[in-house]
Amino acid sequence: MNERPLTQEAALVVGLATTALPFAVDRLGEVQRWLRLLGGHGAAGAVLAELGLTEQPELEVPGGSPDRARPTAEQTVAAVCALAQARCAARQADELTTADLLAAVAEYYGSAFDRLLAAAGTTREQLSVALAARQADEAANHGAG
Repeated sequence: MNERPLTQEAALVVGLATTALPFAVDRLGEVQRWLRLLGGHGAAGAVLAELGLTEQPELEVPGGSPDRARPTAEQTVAAVCALAQARCAARQADELTTADLLAAVAEYYGSAFDRLLAAAGTTREQLSVALAARQADEAANHGAG
């Protein structure tokens, strides 16, 4: 698979995630860090704002506990980036965006991501619909330009 280049916003989020994830106590803390980073950038930021998931204090979510055996920040970021690359390739895009990263974070963290969304009053299905709509709008506007 040919890797797609990252947009500037996506590259910034990936770089910041590598430094932010080691400070998370558990997977839920990692998800919160990803969402905080993605919330300020690109299509992911717009979707998270639309769903009310930006600028929130760290949520206390049932089911979280310290996890000493989880992968390193570098391993986690690499796994998320690999999922984002696959998503980007599947939609035949030229560049990997923050929306690809957000979808990859949801896939990578699975139930931990879903618990965090539920605590914030939304679901992964709502997130997926909003992401698809945002990317369709961007594709239409990019094609028209």
